[in-house]
Amino acid sequence: MRYETLNRDAAKSPAAWLVLATVTCLIAIRAGAQVQGGGVSGVVMSTDHELLRSALVGAGVELRIPNGDGRYVFRFGAEQTRGQARRVAPPPCGLVLPGTCLPEPLVDRSQATALRAGGTIRLHGGRQTTLSLGADWVATKFQVDTYGQSNGLVGNADKVLWGPWVGLDADWVPSARLPIGLEAEAGVGAVFPVTHDQILDGYTPFETTIDVRQFRLAVVWRPWAKGQH
Repeated sequence: MRYETLNRDAAKSPAAWLVLATVTCLIAIRAGAQVQGGGVSGVVMSTDHELLRSALVGAGVELRIPNGDGRYVFRFGAEQTRGQARRVAPPPCGLVLPGTCLPEPLVDRSQATALRAGGTIRLHGGRQTTLSLGADWVATKFQVDTYGQSNGLVGNADKVLWGPWVGLDADWVPSARLPIGLEAEAGVGAVFPVTHDQILDGYTPFETTIDVRQFRLAVVWRPWAKGQH
């Protein structure tokens, strides 16, 4: 049996992205400064959701706006990750009679696209290394396509969730003359649906709060690091 989700959230999801983009613009105006830093990162994300059991791996970009000497930094970024997991379970058939959808081998192919806005506060700054505490508000669109062993695509679902994220990041900028270095950041968060959809006979696996763990390793540009050496 082939079942495709009638996702009412599709028409509402742009609101979350618009709100986050507006907040980002207000932060930039409030900072009163041009973008003075950024980075490109590799991202690994894991969650406690059944359809996202395997790690999602991808990449991200980030821009930063330091306030003064860089102790406080506003930041915003975007990420995209993908993953795949296998399981044996009944396919997502919606509301059907018992025994209609029997367990079978399934493959869940997942994708997460995220926008984030927030900031960091420097806890310790040495000649070459910096340790900071970061906090962001993250909006993530999760999308999962489920494939059966013999029936091809048997279900799909997508939804925008958002919520807070906190983590620690460590920067290493070896040279003051060339403020390019490495950054490692690890943190946790929780995201919840922007809107709730109650569809009697629908497949709505993302109507819940999802705990998120994430690790990022980035090549960064930190021009304000010159003043710390």
